[in-house]
Amino acid sequence: MKDVTIQKLENFIDDSDYMELIEKIINSLEKCKLEDFILNISKRWEQNETTEEYRKQLCEMIYPILEENVYDSPIRTIDVKFLRHLKSNDEINEGAFNWHSDNHPPHIINIIVYLTDVGENDGGMEYAEVDGSIIKREFSSPAGGKILTQEIEQLKNTSDVKVHKMTGQKGTVFIFDNCIFHRASVPIDKDRDALLLQVEPSTERVI
Repeated sequence: MKDVTIQKLENFIDDSDYMELIEKIINSLEKCKLEDFILNISKRWEQNETTEEYRKQLCEMIYPILEENVYDSPIRTIDVKFLRHLKSNDEINEGAFNWHSDNHPPHIINIIVYLTDVGENDGGMEYAEVDGSIIKREFSSPAGGKILTQEIEQLKNTSDVKVHKMTGQKGTVFIFDNCIFHRASVPIDKDRDALLLQVEPSTERVI
């Protein structure tokens, strides 16, 4: 497996079939139940059969890139979320809006597919770097999220920490090592919708 820190895969948005599928997913979500994920902060769709079928088609387009260029093997899906982060003018320090590491073994990669255009004020995920290197917390057992707010504040006191925001138009795909220091940013101008996936290597592709 090749090392992945964070990569932006923009080539998909030039594919008309891919973008048509993105629109189908967005339209199908309008018929899905939207429930609170974090009260007053984010919501999660309970996908129906149509949305799930479209999601699988989307994964069939994205996964070969990872299988060929990252894993050199088939991959399988281990987590799926359709999330909406709600626009707000407040500072939020809950859940994914804290600096954190998902703390999974390095063979597990996160994928984000934006379902809305995400500019500087639209809730793009943020990650941090020091001296040109993206900050990462090495995996430690047991797996599970680690809040890193204190750690990054300490780094800011001693180093030049730069924060980068993951922006991109609807359909943009990001893949990243979920042990990097990262957080959700607060959408100011509009809600931010995205599909979040986690994958790992497998003996056969499992969508």
